[in-house]
Amino acid sequence: MIVGIVENEIKVKEYICDKLMEDKNVSDVISWVSAEEALDDPNLSNLDLIFLDIGLDGMDGITLTGILSSKFPTLKKIILTNMNSEETVFNALKKGAIGYISKSEMNDLHDTINAVIEGGAIISPTIALRVLDFFKKEEKSLEADKVKLTPKEQQILEQLVQGYSPSQLADLLKVKISTIRFHIRGIYEKLEVRNRTEMMLKLKELGML
Repeated sequence: MIVGIVENEIKVKEYICDKLMEDKNVSDVISWVSAEEALDDPNLSNLDLIFLDIGLDGMDGITLTGILSSKFPTLKKIILTNMNSEETVFNALKKGAIGYISKSEMNDLHDTINAVIEGGAIISPTIALRVLDFFKKEEKSLEADKVKLTPKEQQILEQLVQGYSPSQLADLLKVKISTIRFHIRGIYEKLEVRNRTEMMLKLKELGML
C-alpha cells in the first residue's frame, strides 16, 4: 500500500511518516506540505490511501478531498486535523472522506490502516461522540417540529410553563375556564402527556423548554 500525506506542519508530517513506515502493510509514503504541491505531483495517481490536514496554506484539505474524489474515485481519503466541529466533519464526509481523525488521537494509525484495508471507515472516538450528540439534538428538533400547536395553544402553553393555573389563565385571557381546559387538553394530546408534570418533562426532552 502506498500512502500519501498532505500536512504543512513539518514535525507532524515527519511523525506520521515514521509511524506509517512501521506498518508492514505500507510499502511507501509520499508527503506534501500543500494541496497545490500534491496536485502537481504525478505520483498522486499511485496512492491507495491519503491523509489530509484541513488547515493547509492555500487550498484547504476539504476542498482537496473533493478534487481527489473526482480525479481518483478509488483513492481512500482520511482527514487528520484538530478541527472537530460537526459542520467540518460532515463537509469532509460529503466530499468523499472515509475517515476523520483528531491529531490528538492518531497513535493508532496501524488500526486505521487495517480498518481501511478491510473496507471500513473510521472516526476518532471524541469526534464520533460529538457527531452522535449532534444527531440526537437534530432528532429532538424534528420531534419538536411534529408538535403542531395552534397559536392559542402556544400562548396558553407559554403561560402554563410560567406557572399560571387554569383559573389564572382564564382571568388573564378573559375567557371561560372551560375554554382554557379545552386548549390544555389539546396541548396534552399533542404532547402525548397526561398532566403538567409530564408536560414539563416532555418539553425538556424535546428541547422546547
